[in-house]
Amino acid sequence: MKKFLFLITALLVVSAVKSQTQDTTKNTPRKKTIIIEDTWNKSKSAPQKTIKKTTLKTDTVKPKIEIIGGWRSSKRIIERENNASVIYNYNKKQRFYGHWAGLEFGFNTFVNPDYSMYDAKYDVFMELNQLRSFVLNLNFWEFSIGLQEKRNTIGLVTGLGVEWNNYRFDKKYTIQTDDKGVIQPIEFDEDWSIRKSRLSSLYLNMPLLMEFQIPSCDYNRAHIAIGAVAGLRLLSYTRTKYQLEKDSRRRKKSDRFSLNNIRYSAMLRIGYGSFDFYATYDISQLFEKGKGPKLTPFTIGVTLISF
Repeated sequence: MKKFLFLITALLVVSAVKSQTQDTTKNTPRKKTIIIEDTWNKSKSAPQKTIKKTTLKTDTVKPKIEIIGGWRSSKRIIERENNASVIYNYNKKQRFYGHWAGLEFGFNTFVNPDYSMYDAKYDVFMELNQLRSFVLNLNFWEFSIGLQEKRNTIGLVTGLGVEWNNYRFDKKYTIQTDDKGVIQPIEFDEDWSIRKSRLSSLYLNMPLLMEFQIPSCDYNRAHIAIGAVAGLRLLSYTRTKYQLEKDSRRRKKSDRFSLNNIRYSAMLRIGYGSFDFYATYDISQLFEKGKGPKLTPFTIGVTLISF
């Protein structure tokens, strides 16, 4: 009987000690491997993954996830715990992103004007007021193609955009076409007080640019792009605002004005991040050959808003 009671007492003591040990273990922080770095090596065969592990102290609290890194760069995911962090570094190839889409503003001018087909009195009838001859671009669609297998710093950029040009005349002239479609200068009456006279055009543009970017861990990169832009004329018109006998009047005339329906321009873009400085030089003349003065448009501008 004594042996039986001793055996029962011993079992109770062991059970109590085991229970206390388990409670203590639940409240004690554990150690485990928590830092993982994934790297992908591209080859003709299937991708291979290598894993590096390091041991740090952690506990049983549910982790909170924090993402570090821009959406165009490698992502670093950190699971925050009480006494440690779980870090996952993903170094996969990223997509190439060019710089075209956005809202742009610039100024127009003419390079090497030639009025030799007109009388001497009309030698500069399309001379521009430079500060009021502007261009507004809305580049609404962009498509980029990376040209590298393991990097994303060189690529081709194309897209679509609309370009609204305003050529503000500095002299008291406007233009119209004769029966043969040749541009003729029209001088205003002396009684008219001219406030503005301009030629406006709207083109649909499609670029093809080669862009080079300087590698950076940050979202922003310095970049330079060079290429060509093709434009399709959508509309064109002249507008005149003048005052006659204290009355303010306006005239608008829509016409083709012998402008080139298809035009080609060389483009250079230089920028950092979402800011761009650009310049275009028209390969084709403003007017069709033999239909007007030889004027080569040249534009410089900046990006106001990047999409």
